Amino acid sequence: MFPWQLVITGAVGVGGTALGAWLNGRMQTKNLRLGLDAENERARLAEKRRIYAACISAANELIVAVSNYNMSREEKDRARTDADYNKVAEARNVFQNLVSEVTLIAPHDISNQAWKFRQVLMRYVISKAEDGIGETKKDSDNAGFLLGKLLATMRADLGGPD
Repeated sequence: MFPWQLVITGAVGVGGTALGAWLNGRMQTKNLRLGLDAENERARLAEKRRIYAACISAANELIVAVSNYNMSREEKDRARTDADYNKVAEARNVFQNLVSEVTLIAPHDISNQAWKFRQVLMRYVISKAEDGIGETKKDSDNAGFLLGKLLATMRADLGGPD
């Protein structure tokens, strides 16, 4: 008599082990994929945070450079005025480049706000640093309003508080 019970029991055992291994491999692959997706999202948010912070910092540095330039111009210190003017030009270039980076990585609404903020701040800089014409008080107030709005939407995009 052939031991069918042993053969069936062995086949079920081997089949169960193979099925368990297959399911375990699928779960590990799924967990690995979820882990990689989560890490990619963390890296993406960290890059956005870095660019957003650099853009806001560059705007502040530009405003300080314009203020320093105006003070040196009032003091009629030609050497310092020239050096401060160069700092304004450098800060302006850094700021404009960072706004361009923001427009590449940010959602459409943040890109638009960053671009509007850039336009108003550039008008202010030209008015203050170039003896140009313009309503510096209006531009200054508008830049402050746009900066607050931009910061709120950047925070929201990063998942932070409003």
